[in-house]
Amino acid sequence: MPGLTFSLNAGTTHAYITSVSSAGAGIVKVGESILGVPIYTITPSLDFDAPIGDQMTAYARVDYPYTGRSCGYFDSSGLPILFQPGYGIVNLNVGITRGKLSTGLYAKNLLNWDRIIQYPSVNSVQEGYTVRPMTVGIMATMQF
Repeated sequence: MPGLTFSLNAGTTHAYITSVSSAGAGIVKVGESILGVPIYTITPSLDFDAPIGDQMTAYARVDYPYTGRSCGYFDSSGLPILFQPGYGIVNLNVGITRGKLSTGLYAKNLLNWDRIIQYPSVNSVQEGYTVRPMTVGIMATMQF
C-alpha cells in the first residue's frame, strides 16, 4: 500500500556483575544481572503518509514499544519477586505537514495501561510503580 511503512526495532542487553568489591560481598554475586536493565526491547510501528492536494501531507504513526522483564533485586534480597515484569504501551501521532511546518496531536500510553511495572522496596516497605498515565498533547515543528 503506497505511503504505509512497517518498522521493527529490537535490542538485547546482557548486563551482569563481573566483579564484587569487599563492600558488596554478601549483597551481590558475580554473574547476577544488573538491576533495571531489560533483557530485550522491541518496538513495532506503522507509519502512514498521504498527500492532501499539492502542498500538504497527512501523517499517522502508531507504535508499541515493549520493554522486556528486568532484574529488580539481587538474589540476596530475600524478596519473593526478583524480576520486574515486561510491559508495553501504545502511542499514536497524527498530523499534517505543509512545507517545512508540521502540526499534530499525540497520545502516549493511548490505552491508559496502568499495571505495576516495578516493585521497589523502600525502607522494607514493598511499593509499586506504573507507567505514566495517558498523556495527550499538541506539537508543532519547523524545519530550517
